[in-house]
Amino acid sequence: MIASHKTPCRKSSVNYNVTLSRGAKAGKYYKISSIDNMDDCVSNCCRSKRCDVAFMVNKNCYLVKCHNSDSCELKQSDNSKFDTMLSVVSKSNSKSIEGELFRCGYVG
Repeated sequence: MIASHKTPCRKSSVNYNVTLSRGAKAGKYYKISSIDNMDDCVSNCCRSKRCDVAFMVNKNCYLVKCHNSDSCELKQSDNSKFDTMLSVVSKSNSKSIEGELFRCGYVG
């Protein structure tokens, strides 16, 4: 049996028209310019050590490394100019913020 090279990863369902409660101050954002769909954005987040949240804004993918679980709480977006999608990601071998978000009920 060949071991998988992929990092085990859990992800929340995709939330639409939401944003992070602390906005740009929620954490460090990394734009992935070659990605324009949510499935690929989430996959990139799963593979990255610096990603807690896969965040799509108007077909732009951002990997977000949250400062802490409070900074990445979700809230409804009130800006109709932006089409947003968001998924919280948890790597099974990680003890960082992802586990906190899952324990706090932000992930379904």
